[in-house]
Amino acid sequence: MPWLFKRRVRLMPGLTLNLGKRNVSVSVGRRGAHYTTGTAGSRFTVGVPGTGLYHSTIVEHAQTATRPGFRAASLSQIHLRGKGFWSWLIPGPPVQRLVDQVEKRRAEIFALDKMSDRVERLRAIDAETMTLWSAARVDMLAVASARRAAKHANDAIITAYRGRFADLRAAASHVADQEHDANLGKHGAHPILEAARSLADALHEIDAFLHKLMNAGPDVDALTRDLTYTLQAVEARYGYFVGRMLAVDPSFTAANQTAKFDF
Repeated sequence: MPWLFKRRVRLMPGLTLNLGKRNVSVSVGRRGAHYTTGTAGSRFTVGVPGTGLYHSTIVEHAQTATRPGFRAASLSQIHLRGKGFWSWLIPGPPVQRLVDQVEKRRAEIFALDKMSDRVERLRAIDAETMTLWSAARVDMLAVASARRAAKHANDAIITAYRGRFADLRAAASHVADQEHDANLGKHGAHPILEAARSLADALHEIDAFLHKLMNAGPDVDALTRDLTYTLQAVEARYGYFVGRMLAVDPSFTAANQTAKFDF
């Protein structure tokens, strides 16, 4: 039988250092409820002192996802980083909560179709696009740096945002279809139609960007070039949208006045 080693060192009330032959961990909490994180993973444990009854929720390391037969931890078990001095120890909210918040934005986007004025609807779609883009940048970074971050957690938040951008694209395409039908047989420029189509095209390129981000290959340089080209396509189509909207209303102010899409 091999020799085993285990020792607990109380650093301060409620904080314990656990030393083992292969693993090192830190526990915070009191009898009945504590959180442990270390080289072997993290877990929450609650129980009734003196009874021997307890329950633990385990969050696996992301690296274990490469093992054959590994079952990925649910998004409710993968937590964002906490805030403040103890952020390395105390977890933030679960990734699932963030995904749910993105899913709930669908109702806001669907409500845009109720606007009768098509120009105002394009303004609203533009504003929602930039709001969503800014939120996506922040949320994707938060999930990427989540405690025990795993690929399926990143994929979940990207998929949620792709769904919302697809909803916005459908809203812009709907404006284009209505404008096309309203101008059948009419000759000349149709700036509202062109604006709607170019905004839909920009949203299509945003989806392509997120798709590439979710299916990144091992070549970082190639991925960076590909993502850069895609963002340039987004900017070109968005810039054309702004130009067409200015042709409709010279006082139009784009939600993204620089027409730059940084990520």
